[in-house]
Amino acid sequence: MSQRVSANLPGNRPANTGRDDQRLRQRVINRDELGNTPVIIGREAAAQLCNDTFGVPISFTRMRRGFERRELKVWKVGGVNATSPQALFDWIQGMALPVAGATE
Repeated sequence: MSQRVSANLPGNRPANTGRDDQRLRQRVINRDELGNTPVIIGREAAAQLCNDTFGVPISFTRMRRGFERRELKVWKVGGVNATSPQALFDWIQGMALPVAGATE
């Protein structure tokens, strides 16, 4: 079963109309299309992916704690923590709070 989530993407901003428009269009992210290969090396890259692609603000400190506590799937690549986009997606979904009255 594929899970989908909307993400605010900075690249999807409407054309500049002369005023600061902070509204972002949303894009649906399909979990099954994300790779499960550890291509994200280090907490900075992982936090940037969460912030930019998934639209979820994650600090470097929170990402470090996630790596250290093994809250998400982590590989060691050259002595550095690495993870996959799919593992990050699953971790973020696991941290989500349920919305009152929402049904699936």
